Amino acid sequence: MRILISGMAILAAALAVVTVQARPVSFVGGKTAIVSVDGKEASALLHYTINPKISVGLRSILRNSLRTSINAVEMNVLAHRDNGEDHQANLYLRGGLGLGSTKQDGMTRQFKPAAYVGMAADWEDRRFFVSYKNKVEAISGQEGEFSQSARVGIAPYIADFGELHTWLMLEVNHHPMDSEGAFTIRPLVRFFKGTHLVEIGVNNRLEGMVNWIGRY
Repeated sequence: MRILISGMAILAAALAVVTVQARPVSFVGGKTAIVSVDGKEASALLHYTINPKISVGLRSILRNSLRTSINAVEMNVLAHRDNGEDHQANLYLRGGLGLGSTKQDGMTRQFKPAAYVGMAADWEDRRFFVSYKNKVEAISGQEGEFSQSARVGIAPYIADFGELHTWLMLEVNHHPMDSEGAFTIRPLVRFFKGTHLVEIGVNNRLEGMVNWIGRY
């Protein structure tokens, strides 16, 4: 709960700042900060785009009431982009390599090699949006974990460049190893203007979610 409240405070402050898209590769030389908090984990990513198709950065993940953590160097690759007259579609590949740990009751946290790989795809025009992403993650000596999610969205109005853009979205998450149930559904709203993007939502378990992206 404290993680969620802190994350909401960060995102509320971001709304007061002045278009950014939620994509892992920016313009060459661009620096991006991403903070995500939901019912399963809190994560932060800082990355730098080194060429039009590749970004590299550092990601930190805290999960399961701070018992599991992963700190990794992450690379994102723009594998394909389709720029149509009135739409854009993207396919990204990503991977991370670093250290992970799981702390048991009464035990000292021990760090072990950790890695993850995944992909993300999206399509959008000025009115509609659809996306899918997945990830396979493992810490040495532990069973690997697979997760995936998909979104559909609609813009209730068409905003011009520099104005506040709003998207209404529905997200389905699938975590096969989740003991409380593999699937969750989350309605959410996305706002972006200038170089900042904010998402706020809640799923069918009443678990809150806040995401913030800032691009510089």
